[in-house]
Amino acid sequence: MLRQEPRTFVGPASGRASWRSRRFTTLTLAWVLSLLIPFVAVTPASAADVVTVSNPGGQVGPTGVSYAKSMTATGGTAPYAWSALSLPPGLAIDAGTGLISGTPTAAGSYTTKVTATDTAGTAGTVSFSFVTGVIVTYPNSRGSKTGTPITPLSIKAAGGTGTYTWTATGLPAGLAIDAATGTVSGTPTVDGTSTVKATATDTAGKAGSTSFPWTVGPGATVADPGTVHATTGFAVSKQLTASGGATPYTWSATGLPAGLTIKSATGVISGIAATAVTEQAQVTVTDAAKIPTTITIAVTVAAPVVVTDPGTRNDVTGTPISVSLAATGGVAPHTWSATGLPAGLTLDPATGVVAGTPAAAATSTVTVTATDAGQRTHTVSFTWTISGPITVPSPGGQVGPTGVAYTKTLTATGGTAPYRWTATGLPAGLSIDAASGVISGTPTAAGTQTVKVTVTDTDGITGTVSFSFATGVIVTYPNSRGNATGTPITPLTIKAAGGTGTYTWTATGLPSGLTIDAATGTISGTPPPMAPTRPRPPRPTPPARRAPPASPGPSPPPPTCPTPARCTPPPAPRCPSRSPPPAAKPPTRGRPPAYPPA
Repeated sequence: MLRQEPRTFVGPASGRASWRSRRFTTLTLAWVLSLLIPFVAVTPASAADVVTVSNPGGQVGPTGVSYAKSMTATGGTAPYAWSALSLPPGLAIDAGTGLISGTPTAAGSYTTKVTATDTAGTAGTVSFSFVTGVIVTYPNSRGSKTGTPITPLSIKAAGGTGTYTWTATGLPAGLAIDAATGTVSGTPTVDGTSTVKATATDTAGKAGSTSFPWTVGPGATVADPGTVHATTGFAVSKQLTASGGATPYTWSATGLPAGLTIKSATGVISGIAATAVTEQAQVTVTDAAKIPTTITIAVTVAAPVVVTDPGTRNDVTGTPISVSLAATGGVAPHTWSATGLPAGLTLDPATGVVAGTPAAAATSTVTVTATDAGQRTHTVSFTWTISGPITVPSPGGQVGPTGVAYTKTLTATGGTAPYRWTATGLPAGLSIDAASGVISGTPTAAGTQTVKVTVTDTDGITGTVSFSFATGVIVTYPNSRGNATGTPITPLTIKAAGGTGTYTWTATGLPSGLTIDAATGTISGTPPPMAPTRPRPPRPTPPARRAPPASPGPSPPPPTCPTPARCTPPPAPRCPSRSPPPAAKPPTRGRPPAYPPA
């Protein structure tokens, strides 16, 4: 940079010289500063030093209605000092807090300017409109379905004096506004979009109004989803769909069970319900033209389906069985299905009864599923073993003399050993060994019982046998006997056991000549010879019946005679009269013929 030295002028002395000297010095300083200004850095104000007042937007204050609005500011150095210009009459701003409050007293439109000044003297301002008087609330844009009554729209107003009188222009055809209440109702009849202006006038003649668009059209159609099913404690997601109208759609619902909501953008009902209940929910889809369509759907929340585990099953081939499966929860009816059932068995899908006759020995893993009316399902698996039958040979009728030790070993075949034995109906004093099947003991009372013995194998398969059991004084069967007549028999001693003390014997039906010893039970004696058999004479043969006389045939024609005398027949010869022989009498029935004494 070129450097220029200041010039020095020598002026006259005294006062004039002094004036000129001061002027010269001032000009010199100004010239020097002008040269230095381009090289001096000036620091700009930082953003933190700027005070910014937030714009509250256009404000409305119904006359006669209390109003309050807090202004806010940022930047600078707090605290701020607040001031305002052109506030509606009745309102004021608090200098320390920035709160505008009060009650508007006159109707009008104002442009209000609010200023906030920080401690450094930096100020920020904001301006906004302020309307007072009768204020009609903007109801937002509206849409309605052609031919469907609208949900009545009550337009609100505040401020002014007394009651309002309502008027409206631009309403869709078929709609009207109630002059006393400001409620718009009716059924729109023509498609289209119009701008509605609703006006409320108070008793002092002050009016307020608002304008909004109203569209009428067919709107969207919601597909009926049928009953929506949810399960307590489990997340549910059900997509609802719509068509027609103008997209995008907005979904809403009322009356959904607690815990469930609908997503406004997608129409998905989701959530987790905690309580079993059935509700009738109102679902509304609103298209982009604000035209709503509402349907009613049933939403059922039920407890989960739970199939009762039947546990391991063991059954026998050839024996019919019937097993009822059970399920709880869900919504009836339940539908049943199964896989892996043993051959010969089937499942009734309506009742859950497995029935049939197992055809082959095998072990299967059976999987059973129950599905309720809401498509809730539950599945259980269990093992089903089919074995061959267990057979217990019958021991036949048993006898056990009282007071005499008794033992009998029963046996079994089939199934899977070892067996477990039980018995019912055993005589008093007898019992069966559960491991060996031995019935033993000493009968203590006389009687006849039907004993049932059951054997169970390791798989729970059973076999049974029943037989009679007599106790008391038991007489041994001596088998059938025979002996020649007239010959002494070999004495037969009949045996008995049981009872108390000695026996006294009696017998009925003994052959003639035989007797029983009352003390020993020995039968002895000689059967007498049998009497000779006399032959019976033959029965007389009854006489044969005579054959009836033959019927005469036609008479021959008389012979032709040359002379009547020669043709005269001679007289018939006469026979002496005789009576017919008497008929033989049949023998008398029921009485044997008499025989002469031998």
